[in-house]
Amino acid sequence: MEEIYAGYFPKSKDQIKALWSDALFSFDANILLRLYERSDSSCNQILNTIDKLNNRVFLTHQAGLEYIRNRIGVISTQASRYSDSLNKLSGIVKKANAEDQPPFFSSGVNRALNNLLKRVEKESCEKIKLTEEKIQNDPIYDELGRIFKDKIGKGYNAEQLKKLYIQGEERFQNKIPPGFKDQNKEDNTQYGDFIIWHQIIDKAKETRKPIIFVTNDLKPDWWWIIKGKMFGPRPELTGEIKREANVDFYMYGLDQFLEESCLYFNKMIDDWTSKEVKYADNSYYKLPKSTSIKLEDEKCCYALRKKNRKPTMDKDSFHAGVSIRLTLSL
Repeated sequence: MEEIYAGYFPKSKDQIKALWSDALFSFDANILLRLYERSDSSCNQILNTIDKLNNRVFLTHQAGLEYIRNRIGVISTQASRYSDSLNKLSGIVKKANAEDQPPFFSSGVNRALNNLLKRVEKESCEKIKLTEEKIQNDPIYDELGRIFKDKIGKGYNAEQLKKLYIQGEERFQNKIPPGFKDQNKEDNTQYGDFIIWHQIIDKAKETRKPIIFVTNDLKPDWWWIIKGKMFGPRPELTGEIKREANVDFYMYGLDQFLEESCLYFNKMIDDWTSKEVKYADNSYYKLPKSTSIKLEDEKCCYALRKKNRKPTMDKDSFHAGVSIRLTLSL
């Protein structure tokens, strides 16, 4: 039955091990863009992990396009975060220094706060300059260019895209994954995920190799979720690529990809990088306000509570090799 109903059976450790030995790895644009939001140390470890896969990595043309389109915007946002943090700290220090309203700190405390503000202001200006310089001189872009040299898929011409938009609209109406959760986006960006998926299938047909897709997109038009538990990619996706190319398919979030890579390469990711990835901001984890997710396994458990409430955190959480990291209040 497992052969007939591909995708409806969580993968065993042996199956995952076999996939890591043979599969090609494809990366979503959001994985590449997240590199700009990580510390230099974490960014380098992520890039080194991808690079270790050598000739088994590839980038769909659509994922590469989305990365290029959004790269400068992400860099600019990072620069503005330093400014925002500095402004918030300046406001706190200003209130602390006020003599006509509490809190009434001692002159020594106020002096320390002012000195701290000067240090933060100096470093923020340096960070903003370095960040903005990446628009013209971007070491992340250079490294990605080296890693994915001759490993970026072909794009589609206007006529091919027109046919795919029509096909995508039909799929969205019938809730066929992926991409139907993006159908309210403007212009043709709503078809981005579907085009990525179509290009993944193209690669599978060309190489007859199983595919592992690494993405931070946790929308349910990619993931198979039952009563809050994530069991891997949606069975429709696994079934479709099996029918079209006769290969297997699997997915990871960035954090679980890094954890599994440690097992495969017999190496360790340092604790700081692991925490950075796990506890990253929630910009890619947009779930309904009333959502409550709890994943339980012998290894770990995280829970996401309702908006404005802090999620509980017990151990590392994943189910059937697929993780969800929701450790910040949404």
